[in-house]
Amino acid sequence: MIYGYLIPLWKEEKIIITSDSKKGELEEYSVCLNSPWGQNDETWTIKYNCKDNYTETDENEPTYKCEYMVVGYECITSVLYGYGNTKQEALNDCEEKFKCLQETYNKDDESF
Repeated sequence: MIYGYLIPLWKEEKIIITSDSKKGELEEYSVCLNSPWGQNDETWTIKYNCKDNYTETDENEPTYKCEYMVVGYECITSVLYGYGNTKQEALNDCEEKFKCLQETYNKDDESF
């Protein structure tokens, strides 16, 4: 399952974060999610879980996707996804994943 992604300034491409990611990547990702540059640099967006307007949704997939995006120092961007069959379920899933990542990989509540 894809949790989200991280776009660090020092790398050429985004790093896809999954449940199989290495511990170091998950720790870095957790700190970045906890490090918005300012109050306006974190956004929550809930939308239909589909590829585009022209592709039918998969009936086996959740209806909604919540995207939590944080832009941090030097434009490091991290995104976390949550999914659900209602908007509230998608938001709750995203919040739970954030909480779990912070409790597991950022126990000291680090940020930069």
